[in-house]
Amino acid sequence: MLGLAALCACALAAPAQAATTPGIDVSMWQASINWTKVRADGIRFAFVKATQNTAFTDPQYATNVAAARAAGVRVGAYDFADPTDGTTTHITNNAIADANHFVDVAQPQPVDLRPVLDVEQTNGLTVKELTLWVRTWVSTVAGRVHARPIIYTSPYFWQTRLGDTAAISADADLWVAHWTTAAQPWVPASDWGGLSWSFWQFSNCRHIAGISGCVDGDRMLGTSFIPFLVGRLPEAAAAPSLTGIAAVDRTVSAAAGSWRGTRPIAFSYQWQRCDAAGANCRPITGATSSSYRAAAADYLHTLRIRVSASNRLGAVHAQSAVTAQVADLTAPGATRFSKPRLHYQPSGSFTAAWQANDPLSGVASYDIQTRRLTAASAGAWTDALVAQPDTSLALTAPAGTTTCLRGRATDAAGNRAPWSAPSCSAVPWQAAAFGHSQGWTAASDGSVRARRGGAALYRRGLTADEVGVRVRMCQTCGAVAVSFGRQLLGTIHLHAASAHDATVRLAVPASARAGTLRLTTVDARPVRIEAIGVLRYS
Repeated sequence: MLGLAALCACALAAPAQAATTPGIDVSMWQASINWTKVRADGIRFAFVKATQNTAFTDPQYATNVAAARAAGVRVGAYDFADPTDGTTTHITNNAIADANHFVDVAQPQPVDLRPVLDVEQTNGLTVKELTLWVRTWVSTVAGRVHARPIIYTSPYFWQTRLGDTAAISADADLWVAHWTTAAQPWVPASDWGGLSWSFWQFSNCRHIAGISGCVDGDRMLGTSFIPFLVGRLPEAAAAPSLTGIAAVDRTVSAAAGSWRGTRPIAFSYQWQRCDAAGANCRPITGATSSSYRAAAADYLHTLRIRVSASNRLGAVHAQSAVTAQVADLTAPGATRFSKPRLHYQPSGSFTAAWQANDPLSGVASYDIQTRRLTAASAGAWTDALVAQPDTSLALTAPAGTTTCLRGRATDAAGNRAPWSAPSCSAVPWQAAAFGHSQGWTAASDGSVRARRGGAALYRRGLTADEVGVRVRMCQTCGAVAVSFGRQLLGTIHLHAASAHDATVRLAVPASARAGTLRLTTVDARPVRIEAIGVLRYS
């Protein structure tokens, strides 16, 4: 580069103890460089001139870069700023053209040092015009290579020709040219906006093995090139992938895939819901982890993950293949019987009705089984309906029996629920069918009546979990004691303000579920018993 020795005694930046890495910068004026010897002499990097305005390409650039890379010397390209004066539009267009020409020639690689603009002449531009030209060049190159460029300049030139502006420090790092034996260089622009220098050309004459004569000597702040490389945006070498079953209430997990690019690379996730064909994908609100539990809203849709990979150069997105349509693997809810509504039916003909809920694919069919239990025996479960959509069934049963029903639903996706708990209902006997002691009178409607205390109704050889007694309530009615297997179940008081029929249910203790059922009047007040039933569950 041209000489830019600074002659001002100003504040120095960066601590003297900071480690540095040695380097050089070269152009066509350094002919026939032996880069292997340069590397052996301790040089770790070199900035190589590539262009100067749109008409000039350094004839040694390609040779120098290839040989330096081969020898293990890290390289970076620089463009010598040679702006042309004119209108604001002309200056802007000239900077854009210069920047594009430079990138086309330099072809910076991800492993190279970031591009440099050598700013050391004005060509008649004012401070404002030259600042515009530099900023336009910086933004154009940054947009082309996705990396923050570097500005080479001397402190004195920057102060006097660019107004010591610190604004450009937001978009470019500093390679300061200050030839001195001091421990640190003078840094312009308020210590380059507080960022200090990144590279320092401390000498214009160093003798390096493999190069004839003098060559500029440079230092890089630090020992790692990674912060100063052009780098590479993340690039997916293998797309994100999914594992797990795509079904409601099941979890699908994502792997980010395999990525190339400048490290470190950070990943973020966004699950998307797509239509059944895998198109029209939309983000799922809040689904931003690497796993996702499918919801009811996903049923019959497909899913995919969108992975965002970001590094210091920017972010790139990739998505997985879509899943199969989200399935329904959840069985319907339990079958619930709404009929028969009564535990004790008034007659032997009644209707059973049921329903189950399935919010996804919907209930497609039911299996219904019935079981007949008499006072002495329990029958087996038998099929009443098999895989039918019906939700009701007419049933008949003789007096003194219990009919239990159970059901299970199957949804449209083929999921079958377990059998429901039994729903049981008994058909009672007419009270006149019971044996009775003196004091009871049978009526033509099958009821029995008594007006004396101690009168008994009974039936032997029964098995029951519950006893149901249909009685007549009235203002003058008395009471009846109910016992089963010699154990008192309770006393039914028939006194009421108005006359009406009522069914009274009494549980049978587990210790007394087989024996004789007995009803005994308590006093001489009138008692009317219409029907008596026993209910079994097993």
